[in-house]
Amino acid sequence: MSTSDPDESGLSILILADPGVPTQRLNASRKRLEKRLQEAYGASTRLEHRTETLQLDPEGALDFHSVHTVADEYPQADAVLMLTEMPRHDHNHPLVAEVYDQRNLAVVSCPTLGFFATKWRLITTVMACLARMDLPRQPPEGGSSHLRWGRWSHENSSAILYARTGVGATRTVAGMVRANQPLSTAPRLSGSLATAAAVGAFGIFYSSVWQMSATQSTGRLIAIGALAICAMVAWLMWSNHLWDRPMTEGRASLVTLYNISTVLTLLLCVTALYAALVVIILIGGLIIISPGYMEQVLGTQVDFTSYMDIAWLSAALGVIAGGLGTRFDSQTDIRRITHAQRERQRIRRQDDPGEGRGPGSDRQSPSGTRLPSLRRARRRKTSLTGATPRPHAVRRR
Repeated sequence: MSTSDPDESGLSILILADPGVPTQRLNASRKRLEKRLQEAYGASTRLEHRTETLQLDPEGALDFHSVHTVADEYPQADAVLMLTEMPRHDHNHPLVAEVYDQRNLAVVSCPTLGFFATKWRLITTVMACLARMDLPRQPPEGGSSHLRWGRWSHENSSAILYARTGVGATRTVAGMVRANQPLSTAPRLSGSLATAAAVGAFGIFYSSVWQMSATQSTGRLIAIGALAICAMVAWLMWSNHLWDRPMTEGRASLVTLYNISTVLTLLLCVTALYAALVVIILIGGLIIISPGYMEQVLGTQVDFTSYMDIAWLSAALGVIAGGLGTRFDSQTDIRRITHAQRERQRIRRQDDPGEGRGPGSDRQSPSGTRLPSLRRARRRKTSLTGATPRPHAVRRR
């Protein structure tokens, strides 16, 4: 059997992506990314993808030993890129990506790509990272790593792509909210919806609620709904212990991002719950309450907005009276709703490198700091596990 020349076989790019949004983004943009890679590095360029939760070591830095273990299964890989859902910061500046150019390894933080246009940003970031690597094959005209929404900086043996000052933090929070998947989280509050619907349904049958809604202005009704939503968000934050406090001064900015994204995620969840409740009560009111009887009770002419006012006020009463006191449907849902909870699950125990830390761990995990170099990470893992990690799996030609 003849073997093909390495240069003729083309480049092989391996991407390891966290489950959830990073994998979804990669799958959605894979065809475009493969096309860009083949245009830049040749038609024989291959893209391999694997969904893998990127672990953290007990000190909170990325566990390069686990990355090497996975990469060893792909000995043909020329470069390894990791897509993580965890936000990364360096001195309060959001990090989009970090490239270890001499090792052909890069880490991309998906939250810093924002909420919208993420396919384009992901492809552009991956191509920019590859352009800064020492690959055996380069684009004919050279690759461009310049990004108008980020700036590169060199530190030691790595190149760091920082998000632009100002808009970078806002985009990071938006990306974190998307990673929390608020629309997927809303169904996990089905118990709250059922309780709130049961209480809110009384608004259909009690004429005092009709009369109260008829006397409220539109602005006042909106304020009542907003108050009900905020009250339920505050209750969910408090009852499920979702508000994080920084254990060290260095983590203050990162924990602030965690808390902001958690509040915004719950606001979207509860707002969706409130909207569903309004629709349910509105449909019930249109079916049960006849216009003639409502006009007789209110003494005024009624229209669709009268039914809408009743549904809106009843939903607010349902959320306040029925929704408060409820929790998420399971402990699993609580662990998956915020970045801080998921971060704790990534940490490997020093005495058990095969399992992540549970959500009840009290270990500090400063994963928002810049990742160490591979050399430092390998020394750290040697001291922790007592075993020398396997060599880097990225192919050299």
